[in-house]
Amino acid sequence: MSINKTKYKLAILFGMLLLFACKEPFHGSKIVSNIYFGSDLTGDQLVTPTRLSNGPGQGYTYLSPGDPGYISHYELYAGYENSGTVRLMNLHIRPVLEVHHPCYQIIKNETNVEPGVEYVNMCHFPFPELESNMFVLVKAVPTNLDQALNPGYNWTQWNNNFITSDATLVEEPSCDGQCQEYSMEGLKEFCNNLHPDYYIGNPYQITFPKNGTLFGFIDGPDPRTSLQIGGISISVEHKLEKFDSLFIIAEPDQNRISNENYDLNLPPGNEGRIVLMSEIDGLFGYVDKNMLEGTWHGVMESPEGNSLKMEYTIYYNLDEDPVYF
Repeated sequence: MSINKTKYKLAILFGMLLLFACKEPFHGSKIVSNIYFGSDLTGDQLVTPTRLSNGPGQGYTYLSPGDPGYISHYELYAGYENSGTVRLMNLHIRPVLEVHHPCYQIIKNETNVEPGVEYVNMCHFPFPELESNMFVLVKAVPTNLDQALNPGYNWTQWNNNFITSDATLVEEPSCDGQCQEYSMEGLKEFCNNLHPDYYIGNPYQITFPKNGTLFGFIDGPDPRTSLQIGGISISVEHKLEKFDSLFIIAEPDQNRISNENYDLNLPPGNEGRIVLMSEIDGLFGYVDKNMLEGTWHGVMESPEGNSLKMEYTIYYNLDEDPVYF
């Protein structure tokens, strides 16, 4: 009886090993990087969709498509000699938190930093400082979806009828002396049903957002500690073993990330501009393919001559190479 039980357990174990052994390996690549915006740029200038500060504590005004300087999103590309380009990812740079965003007004005061206050007051330190000084790289949200899923980041254009329709109200914090009232139940329902890639940061744990796909942090000081923070990790489905350039385009055309176009391998648009570039044999940045086995290393530079840089390491054959990271 004992021998039979042992055989039975071994059979189960062997079956489980076969199951995991037959799992399809990941055939893409991983890009581990740091983005520095230097001394002649600010993080706010990199935020997409493009916005302009109204002054300290006064909020922001978003530009509209067609306005001078408007950028909808970023697109990451790999280039191949004599073979064109591959669009790898659609991206936004966002502030890590947003003080006046309606969906932040219903975050429970779980740490009880203010006794007797039910919801986090986003006007209190360190939240305004985090909004102004810390930025994240996130996955772009498709445009032209149902507005109930993807209202856009300019919430002043939202249709507020469905979040101001009953008497149970929550007030936006009065950081600038101007309040907006929202229906508590309507706001909860709305914010709990946003598109899964719509980024909402987490005031308790900035590395674990409330919503959205977070790739990492733009290099800069953490206002809470004055220590440097940064680091980005992106997995792409394309194997980058034979690329000879990597570049990022600031793209004003929001139709390129419509639900229909989002996953298409579109060539770079006519109106976009390259903001970061690295080439094996070129004028901007470099690509080094003589590093450790299984990795390429590179630095993207700004063709416009500013201080923006992106240093990266690419793990291009994760399903074959025994490199650990």
